[in-house]
Amino acid sequence: MLLRAFVVHRFHTFLPLVTILWSLSLGICFSGCTPGDKVGRTPQNEEAAAQAESEAQQQLAASNFSGAVAPLRELARLRPETPDILNMLGTCVLRSPDRQSFLAAARADLQRDPNDVIALTIASNALTDPNDQKERFTLMRRLVELRGQDDALRLALAQELLNAHFYAEAREHLDILLSHPEKSDGGNAAKALPYYLRGKARFFEATDTASLAAAEADLNESVQRNPKLGWAYLYLGRIYLRRNQTSEAKAPLEKSQELLPQSMEPLFELARVHRALGDQAGAAKYEAEFRQRKALEQRAVSQTTRADAFPQDFDLQLQAATTLIEKGDFEKASLYLRRALALRPGDVRARALARRLISIAESSGNAH
Repeated sequence: MLLRAFVVHRFHTFLPLVTILWSLSLGICFSGCTPGDKVGRTPQNEEAAAQAESEAQQQLAASNFSGAVAPLRELARLRPETPDILNMLGTCVLRSPDRQSFLAAARADLQRDPNDVIALTIASNALTDPNDQKERFTLMRRLVELRGQDDALRLALAQELLNAHFYAEAREHLDILLSHPEKSDGGNAAKALPYYLRGKARFFEATDTASLAAAEADLNESVQRNPKLGWAYLYLGRIYLRRNQTSEAKAPLEKSQELLPQSMEPLFELARVHRALGDQAGAAKYEAEFRQRKALEQRAVSQTTRADAFPQDFDLQLQAATTLIEKGDFEKASLYLRRALALRPGDVRARALARRLISIAESSGNAH
């Protein structure tokens, strides 16, 4: 029986982090598939798909992301309707130390067929250098064009574009997502994220009262659909600050800080609010907390740099994972903890930290 899990997408699309990637709890749910029609459903293909599924499960249970790529790729070919199959494939490529070899093979495949969806998925996730942004966007745009019905891919592209400050193009994709009919199965909260992202894009684009009001409307819709989206409250507070409505900014910023206790950004804005309101003690409190968070951020950068330089040093991997958990970067912490567990599988400290990380991640629903 396969354990249920979720593989987090590289673009951090606010989906709940309910899986930590090692043998303590890992598994993927490939069940619930419906028959597809892109590959013949012959007994031979069904047997090959089942074998690929089993091998992918084994490789992922061992946190062997490189080893999982080939069976996931085969499964994507034989059973393209498998839920989140491209997402899982791309995530494994991203986390593999063999990204460059996968990229070279995917580029060769794209030379033969520029519309090879599997190769586009692999290549776009293998391109992690900021200098490769133009090529990555080209591949992602083509992938979304080919798989226009895949809302997850479109949402990932929109967020990537938004993070790169391509606000207008990001809004075009978000408009498409928000134009889809509402679901009748209680899934309307799924639109909370696109509303937040469009509100954020409009906030940065806003040049007048009307455009700022449009951003506010999107953000309000977002928190109505999902009251736990801390980043939406943050931008609502920033809208009030931009309007010089300091008193009105306080409540959403406090809500943001409550929902995002590991983030520096609400602390910075709350210090501004309290200073503007003449509350010097309150401003000093938030400024001190902001400095602590900033110091933690700097410590995390230092420790992960050392851990990357010496990947066989157990203590460095464990220190980096511990600091990243304290910082709230659970997905990145999982990578360093996985290294530590690979070096010393039975270590009591590492296994205890893994259980702690799983517990925290299962209750976490906010990502930037």
